[in-house]
Amino acid sequence: MLERDLRKQKLEKLTLFSVLTAIQLLLFFTPLGFLPIGALSLTTLHLPVIIVSVILGPVYGLASGFIFGLLSFLRNTFAPGLTSFVFSPFISYGIIRGNFWSLVICFVPRMLLGLIPAALLKLFNLRNKRRYSKSWKAAIVAFAATFAHTFLVLSGIFLFFGDAYASVLNKTKDAIFVLLGTTIFTNGVLEAFLAAFVLFAFTKIYYEYLRKEDNYG
Repeated sequence: MLERDLRKQKLEKLTLFSVLTAIQLLLFFTPLGFLPIGALSLTTLHLPVIIVSVILGPVYGLASGFIFGLLSFLRNTFAPGLTSFVFSPFISYGIIRGNFWSLVICFVPRMLLGLIPAALLKLFNLRNKRRYSKSWKAAIVAFAATFAHTFLVLSGIFLFFGDAYASVLNKTKDAIFVLLGTTIFTNGVLEAFLAAFVLFAFTKIYYEYLRKEDNYG
């Protein structure tokens, strides 16, 4: 009986992971992955990764984050833009080339995006087990993970490619510092609030569904 329940639970997790991966692909290959808000463009590509991490845990979250990084790598390699060298070592712009750090920027923050929510949620549960509802905890860790992801990507660009990035955009390095810093505290904060809202709503519905299923079961 226990073995059957474990198999069922594993199958349910794989099914949910597959559905969320399909949503991730849909967002990536359609305009739904970016929401224009005035002069800003907010990405939604991080949302499935955070949902996977919160609902399914760090292992699935790590896998979802890797998929996010892989999709970004493939897009920047096979459909490159002016600054794609920061995400792919195979792209060059004149004498400026991507390198090993391109892979670090492309993959590490995305994979951490899949780990941070699960880790923070575990810490939250240890320290504040009953103070906040599950949905509020999910919203808080989603905000933190999204902001951390944005900070890691943009600070990585400045740290490893600051001069090259400034060169291709025909700006000074100081101007790039201001540009990336502004992006962190505009797009980054708005995307973090978006993630918090989506995770609160999703988990509210999901956990209510599980509660009803347990009652009927």
